[in-house]
Amino acid sequence: MSAYPTFSPDLVVEVTTACDRQCAGCYAPNVVGSPQDLRQRPELFVKPEQLKNSLEPLKDKNVRSIAIRGGEPTIHPQLEDVLTIVHSISREVYLETHGKWLLNPVRAAKLETMSRLGTVVKLSHDPMHDSSEPELRQMI
Repeated sequence: MSAYPTFSPDLVVEVTTACDRQCAGCYAPNVVGSPQDLRQRPELFVKPEQLKNSLEPLKDKNVRSIAIRGGEPTIHPQLEDVLTIVHSISREVYLETHGKWLLNPVRAAKLETMSRLGTVVKLSHDPMHDSSEPELRQMI
């Protein structure tokens, strides 16, 4: 048994293929650009109504945890709707992010919704994410 907690969500939901970073080791075939430009391309984002219809059959299946990923899920223009839907299905919801948005006070306002819903923000941080130690400390 490991001394470290494991992270194995019951379900992973990739809500976008949009990302504002070009990390060298990224596994995802993302479309890269500025958040403002990416939001103008609705085909890059899961529509909340599609997500709700897809997850509805799981409503009574006792889903313990769901991880929301992308691309960078915080770019999703309807992130609050996405989080609300996923929280209606699962007891635990994790939002996996590079966290750079946390350094911008305007974009960090998304934390209010996440906090209200009980979303756990899971920072993906390693050298490829290009965050300095002071930036990481500020994000945390």
